[in-house]
Amino acid sequence: MIFSLYLFFLGGIISAQSLSRQVIGSLGGVKSELSFTVGESVINTGQSGSFILTQGFHQSNQNSVNIDKDLEALVNFKLFPNPAKDLINLELQTSRPLNLQVSIIDIRGREIHPASPMEVFEIERKSFDLSNISSGIYVVQIMNQKGQVLHSLKFKRVD
Repeated sequence: MIFSLYLFFLGGIISAQSLSRQVIGSLGGVKSELSFTVGESVINTGQSGSFILTQGFHQSNQNSVNIDKDLEALVNFKLFPNPAKDLINLELQTSRPLNLQVSIIDIRGREIHPASPMEVFEIERKSFDLSNISSGIYVVQIMNQKGQVLHSLKFKRVD
């Protein structure tokens, strides 16, 4: 009998565990940032080459890349024709010499045309042969010498 009363009172006190999606995010000011998550037990990060996929409430390996904010003011980008069939042209126009790299990737992130150096001063045009790739959406990436993407231009390849 005492054991039954004990279980009765104990049952009223004990409750089952419940989970809800709640994240306590970031904190910071103008020059600093602190990111944290309270209560997250599982996150996963996968990497293949330069592509990173992270799952979970809080992205633990966030990397910041400083991009030349003045690049768009310095360079005029043109990608034509769009949509393209067999050939696409990239034209860059600038007022100061720049050393860039240009590559083409598909929407899955696979490199279709490997990064190639491009020295730009005044007007520079580069053509890419598209005859050996299938129809779809592609991206021309313009990168600095370190491989950091500075600008992306999307185009469609048609038959």
